[in-house]
Amino acid sequence: MTYDATDPANPVISKLFAQRIPDRKRWALLIGFDTYDDKTLSPVLHLGDDVVNVMNALTDRYRVPQDQTLLIQNVVRAELKSKVTNFLRRLRGNSELIVYYAGHAYLDTNDQPQLATKRFRLLDTQESGLPLKWLISAIEDCPAKDKTLFLDTCHEGSGNDLKDQPASEQMVMTLEKDRTQPALRSLNVITSCRAGERGQQSNSRGHFSIAIASAYRGDADSDNNQRITLEEVNTYIRQVVSKDSQGTQITSIVKPGKVLAPRLSGTVLAEMKSLGKKLKQTRVTSDQIAGEINNLRDDGGGEAEPIILTGLAAMKFRRWNAA
Repeated sequence: MTYDATDPANPVISKLFAQRIPDRKRWALLIGFDTYDDKTLSPVLHLGDDVVNVMNALTDRYRVPQDQTLLIQNVVRAELKSKVTNFLRRLRGNSELIVYYAGHAYLDTNDQPQLATKRFRLLDTQESGLPLKWLISAIEDCPAKDKTLFLDTCHEGSGNDLKDQPASEQMVMTLEKDRTQPALRSLNVITSCRAGERGQQSNSRGHFSIAIASAYRGDADSDNNQRITLEEVNTYIRQVVSKDSQGTQITSIVKPGKVLAPRLSGTVLAEMKSLGKKLKQTRVTSDQIAGEINNLRDDGGGEAEPIILTGLAAMKFRRWNAA
């Protein structure tokens, strides 16, 4: 406060200035692409403004320190990887990390999602793209405690390139199908749209980015406790985007473990079916099915269903400790 000191007995405030104190636990990484060397890619000119709008909301209102915020725009693949890697190395274990990625992404010939950087070539997707799995792995490997990725990779348009661009939710789900090596371990991903949808825009900005910025400006704080949780952000963004797009775009959250691909091999399923049938028989003995139980224990891979079935077998023969 600055006072008008002309009357010391009755000072009058002439200026009032307030500034939010930065939260040193918060970090933000903003990545955007709105221009590409390959002119066959559909234009997405609003994405440059989108990432800046989200960045301003995070620094001005959500108290992310300026020196813990990194904006990367329209760079080549090697530069993107280098800057992301160096930035994430700075984080500490008690940090909160928010990442917003806006740009094109396509499936390669192996149905793997590839992010399109400055020199991406549509006819050489696999060699020129940056695997989405690389970005997710880089975020997963950083020591931050809370990590959220906003993935904005599927945009409206009519270009021929969009046939190889499924919804952003599908991009993430593709990586989660391998249950032995799931992409998500601690990272939560909020995607811009679901299967069959594309990101929409109004007033030269995408609905998704507008909602993200509004959420972190405080509008997502539904209980007014001065804290914004992941669930509040997710709910707010989904409601706003759905309303603004008149239901044609619905956001989605993909959490670690959301997708469980088939875990039991055909051999294990056959062994379970055979053992289950024999357990229904009244005259079967434990010796008669001991081999099947042992096989199921060996082949089951520690999954719940084989364990439960062998436990039921132990109960049938009153082997309570084993059960």
